[in-house]
Amino acid sequence: MKVHCQAETFVAAPLRPAFAMTVDPVRFPEFFTGYGPIAGIESVIVDAPLRPGSIRRVLSKDGSQLSEAVTVLDPPLRHAYVLTGFGRPFSWLVRRGEADWTATASGDGTRLRWDYHFTLASPFAWPLAWPLLKICMTGAMRRCLANMAAAHAQPRPPGAA
Repeated sequence: MKVHCQAETFVAAPLRPAFAMTVDPVRFPEFFTGYGPIAGIESVIVDAPLRPGSIRRVLSKDGSQLSEAVTVLDPPLRHAYVLTGFGRPFSWLVRRGEADWTATASGDGTRLRWDYHFTLASPFAWPLAWPLLKICMTGAMRRCLANMAAAHAQPRPPGAA
């Protein structure tokens, strides 16, 4: 049994810089700030250059650690990964998440779309997992994309990385 979450936004940036935000291990934590019980990201640690098969360790602000196994990398159009390693109590509800990011040139910017398909740990998890994912995880995804869009809406100060 799966739960699908989806978020989409327009970023006022060309395709390559917009896509780069979705795979940047240094900047991504500033965008993913969480929502409700979904914790923000403290840091992302990569084991090797990004490619299919590489692993990213995601350290959450609540102290949990997750793993992202990259399954697709087609810059600047798409990247996908499988998220595992959920801690309790989340692991009682969700076994894994399959994420898929797509970027499409759109007028004077880029449309970013982020889909997640979460496999539930059990059909009995549905009554708790569905609202948690559909409300809180989708909220976290939308907030992340809004933060990315805002980062390109305002010029960065001179000397800022």
